[in-house]
Amino acid sequence: MPIDTLKLAPSPAQWLSALRARTGSPRAAIFRSQLSLPTDRPVVMSGHQATIWHPGILAKRFALSAAAERAGAHAAWLVVDQDPEDPSTLQYPARPSADAPLHAQTWTWAPPRVPMLCKADIPPCAVPAFLPAPIPDADAPALSDTPAALLAVHTSLHAEALVAQSLAAQLACTVERLIAPYDPRVQLIYASQLARTDLFVELVSRMARDPHACAAAYNRAVAAAPDARLAPLRSDERACELPLWHVASPEQPRRRVYASELPKLLATTSAGTLLPRALFMTGLLRLAGCDLFIHGLGGAGADATSGYDQVTDLWFRIWLGEDFLGPQPLAHVTTTTATVTLPLLNHPPVSERTLRTAQWKLHAARHNPRLLLDVVAATRKQQHIAAIAGANSRTDRKNQYLAMHRELTDYRQHVEPQLAALQSEILEITARLRDQAIATRRDWPFPIYPSSEITALRDRINHAFASA
Repeated sequence: MPIDTLKLAPSPAQWLSALRARTGSPRAAIFRSQLSLPTDRPVVMSGHQATIWHPGILAKRFALSAAAERAGAHAAWLVVDQDPEDPSTLQYPARPSADAPLHAQTWTWAPPRVPMLCKADIPPCAVPAFLPAPIPDADAPALSDTPAALLAVHTSLHAEALVAQSLAAQLACTVERLIAPYDPRVQLIYASQLARTDLFVELVSRMARDPHACAAAYNRAVAAAPDARLAPLRSDERACELPLWHVASPEQPRRRVYASELPKLLATTSAGTLLPRALFMTGLLRLAGCDLFIHGLGGAGADATSGYDQVTDLWFRIWLGEDFLGPQPLAHVTTTTATVTLPLLNHPPVSERTLRTAQWKLHAARHNPRLLLDVVAATRKQQHIAAIAGANSRTDRKNQYLAMHRELTDYRQHVEPQLAALQSEILEITARLRDQAIATRRDWPFPIYPSSEITALRDRINHAFASA
């Protein structure tokens, strides 16, 4: 199988059970209607930043569709468009000739302005779409299907650039086009849309009324889950940080929001300029937007309980309380991830240990003739060692030592072809390890994978849910 690993945690049967057990609420009905989500059936949700994903993220998308279909639910994909991850380059493996080493070729499809904006912390929801640059006429792709895949990406980016309202929408809709041969389209929800909902305004107003209670609850939850590696909010006598971003206008950096400025921001800016930060975003969606949320390893952990979103559960319980949350907790989270590698290796794999052994052998063979089966030279070396040990004077020891090394020099000249062969072996192993580092990468963009590998990943996930 081309799939190296696939994780669905807990079992798909437990996903479906958790999904069906959750009941609706008036708050959820209003929130979903404001996001154009259905209110007459469950909603399954997952999401990622606005980039062209690798297969590990694609696995979440396939699991989203499979779970929704199996449960008769609606599938929605969250575009995390307030996170300025640089999407301007796309890499693919290249090899100039059949016997040349692999390397990662980069296609910079967006103008230099895009990475500059991302480095300035300007989110893609505040950046316009761009027409893609031509595909470079560079080294030959290592896989024959890559040129067609790159052309499909270029075509999709170009088409979406003509209609997209932002860079985030351009990328999200490009991915939808590229997935279309494998999976039905799903509804896209943008994180920046959440600020237009009544629930967002209600909870942000609650933050404004008692910001220290919000920050204290957040920080207690962060401290309770140190493995999540989340930073606490600043909360002291001088400033109280809140889990919000503020974007003043298009192409302006996002910045942290503090309690002292929040009332003014609520009163004088449009709702779209306030954006939820990570935990607030997933908290809103799991509270009222969906009935199951599919994370990767970071959000949910390998066991679907130990990722960073566990902090959201505890934070909302402490901050909002049971009276606000009602009888059911936030929507359950599940884990989906996969490692899929490209068929790039044209030789058996080697290990770092193989390299270390070859390096040791070359070094040792220069000093130990026995390793290269030169019995005469090995015997002479042992005789000199014995003579050094038995010498009666410092001068005799030095003379024996120098004589031994003269003979070792002669030996090295005699076995130079074998030593050169060992050096060549080291170079070959090193080159193979470099190739393996390229070949075993799991983060190539999914469009360049052979369709058979993408189909196999989808089918394996679908089978897991069909048998649940």
